[in-house]
Amino acid sequence: APIWLFLNVTSLIALFRIANAPERSPARTLFLWSEGVAWVLFAAFTTVYFLLHSPVLASLDTVAGPLAGLVSLVCSFRLDRLSAWFILLRVLWLVLVMGTP
Repeated sequence: APIWLFLNVTSLIALFRIANAPERSPARTLFLWSEGVAWVLFAAFTTVYFLLHSPVLASLDTVAGPLAGLVSLVCSFRLDRLSAWFILLRVLWLVLVMGTP
């Protein structure tokens, strides 16, 4: 879907900006970990839902994604405001689709 292409590109830009920032801080480390978790969740969704036919695991993935995004959002807001806006787009989309039946 085109929205996921856009969200993935903006998320990668945010990740690139913060990962290559000269400042090293606990917020940066937490951001990198939460983004890593978010990408694993994104990659795992297709497997758990379509291959394993597990709506329960897919639901857990769907709830965990926005939580990882919120952690990234809080951390990125402290580090780089433009990156925070990029992450906010993904978090808003995940919250929207989480509430869609």
